[in-house]
Parts: sequence; C-alpha cells; structure tokens
Amino acid sequence: MKQKDTIIKNYMSNPEYFADAFNYYLFDGEQIVRPEKLVEKDNSELKLIPLFMTDSNDNDPDETTQELPDLLKQCVLKKDEQATYFLLNISHQSDIIYIIPVISRIYDALNYQLQQIQNKTMQQKLKPVVTLAIYWSSKKWDGPLNLSDIFGEIDKTILEFITDNPINLIVPKEIKDFEKFRTDLGKVLKYLSIADQKEQYQKLSQDNNFQTLNFESAEVLNACIDININI
Repeated sequence: MKQKDTIIKNYMSNPEYFADAFNYYLFDGEQIVRPEKLVEKDNSELKLIPLFMTDSNDNDPDETTQELPDLLKQCVLKKDEQATYFLLNISHQSDIIYIIPVISRIYDALNYQLQQIQNKTMQQKLKPVVTLAIYWSSKKWDGPLNLSDIFGEIDKTILEFITDNPINLIVPKEIKDFEKFRTDLGKVLKYLSIADQKEQYQKLSQDNNFQTLNFESAEVLNACIDININI
C-alpha cells in the first residue's frame, strides 16, 4: 500500500499532471493554472492538522486519526501567484474518507492563519487556498461531500446558517468528459473508471491511443489496479 501511495504522490507532484487536475476541475479544462508557474510549497504545516483531530477525552488519536499522517504524506502542495493548491490523494477505501470534509476545512483555515501571521501589515491581502481531492479507485465514492453529511440529527433552521459547501473531489467513475484533460492523467482516470467493467476495459486496452501511455502513467495504473502493463 505504501509503495502505491508513493507512486501516486510522485506522479501528481509532476507540475503537468498537478495543473491538469486543477484545470479540469476548476476551469473546465481551460489552461489557467500553468505548470511552469507552480512552485513546490513546504508541507511542514500539514503536521499541525492531526493536533486538531485528537480525542478530547484522553488526547490520544482514535483509530481513524492514526491514519492521518499516512494520508497527509500523500498530499501535494504547490502555489503560484494566484493561490495555494492543496491536493489530497485518496488511494484506498477506509474510514479516513469520512473525515475529508473536516481535513479540507482545517487546512484552509490553518493556511489563512499562517498567511496572516506572516503578513507585515493588516492591509496585505491573503491569497486563496484551493483544496482538491482525487479518489484513486474504480469504486464509487460513498463518503460524505458536505460537513452536514457527518452531522447527527440537527434542526434544519440551524443548517441554513452553516457554511456547507461540498468538497472539491475528482471521482473517476463520475467523470463525463475525459477530453478536458490535456495530459495522460485523463487516460489514467478513464482506465480507473472502467476497471471493473470487463468488456469496456478490454476494448479500451486495445485502443492505440491508450497503448501510448508514458512510463509514469503506466506505473500508476499498475499500482492502482494491478493490470501488469508492459513498461
């Protein structure tokens, strides 16, 4: 599992694939985030996130929180002159997916606070943080999308006053148009989307366009669905 996580992180650390993911999701495929403008961002601040998610009774992480360090090691942080981009790579089914809406909001708030501390004057403007998660699986997403999905029973009137935007999430099975991707990332996600459909998968695997996958993309697919592409 750790080798798979490392392969995915290395793949998405490539500015070309990183920018492709954000351009697909944010700008409908238009090339707004430029790979050459992206700068790797220090991710040491991510170590603070588990501190916000400990059990209030004994200050020890519960079973779900113990998985947080591994999840955060898979994350990729980059920035340009417009924003900070936080990419969450979710590569396996576990309880961790149920707290993704919480992790997303904690990092956003944490980064804004650090920006404010670093600013020399209160007049200096903050830069936006965009958090995007990719679910590296051929399965459907069955986790929550909103904070309200993990609330208990609550008065609907209260919900009207809660900021409850859905998380930004790419699920291969839910992608309608893979042509909006400009790199091999689109091919990888398309393979993932039909990995459990034998006929479609065999048809796609014979497509010349998909037989030209580059080394990195083939390696990711081998790690995700164990198809033994000849690299």
